[in-house]
Amino acid sequence: LEETAYFLNLTVAYDKPVVLTGSMRPGSALSADGAMNLYNAVAVAAAENSRNKGVLVVMNDRIYSARGVRKCDTINPAAFADRENGPLGRVNYGKVSFNTKPDKRHTYQSVLKLGIFAAALPEVAIVYGYAGINPQIVETVCNSGIKGLVYAGVGNGNPSEEVLAVLAKASTDGITVVRATRVPDGPVTLDAEVDDAKYGFIVSDSLTPQKARILLMLALQKQLPRNEIQQLYFEY
Repeated sequence: LEETAYFLNLTVAYDKPVVLTGSMRPGSALSADGAMNLYNAVAVAAAENSRNKGVLVVMNDRIYSARGVRKCDTINPAAFADRENGPLGRVNYGKVSFNTKPDKRHTYQSVLKLGIFAAALPEVAIVYGYAGINPQIVETVCNSGIKGLVYAGVGNGNPSEEVLAVLAKASTDGITVVRATRVPDGPVTLDAEVDDAKYGFIVSDSLTPQKARILLMLALQKQLPRNEIQQLYFEY
């Protein structure tokens, strides 16, 4: 859901509310949440003050931006959250109230909108870093025909020295490399612990690896240069 929401947030070309919702419990369960989530989502979509806020996700009485929302629990009805910024607002029994609005570009402001006959998106892979990772695993992924790679490193998106060498070669070979992090909170900063300018890397800012992949696929389809793609991560 969070990936679909962010994809739509980058590609929908108008300011009308687009709202995604779901359920964590089936309708046959005690305290099923689907019906109320759907009711609240329709109320948010119909609310005049939902316009110009990009794609929204409504779950468990909260309204979230597509960029910030993520799934933080496997089974809890309050599974979705925006850990960096909190919800945009609330909806209680169909009554909609907003406390804030997204500060990033979205929907009708996006330069990544797709045409009706858009070609298939370029292949972008995600590799998660971990202690003792074999760099040959990363090399195998890079040799699989991908156009972009999101590396979810430790801490501030950091790879080991061995993996760094593989990523540097991939960048030289024309694969667009984005450094993200496996850490739940906080941004990956440009040219901090890794010399991104030297290696031609891009950083994901505060996007999760999954959302960093979505943005990179769309940017590569537009054939944008590295510096413009980097700016997209800061603005979207």
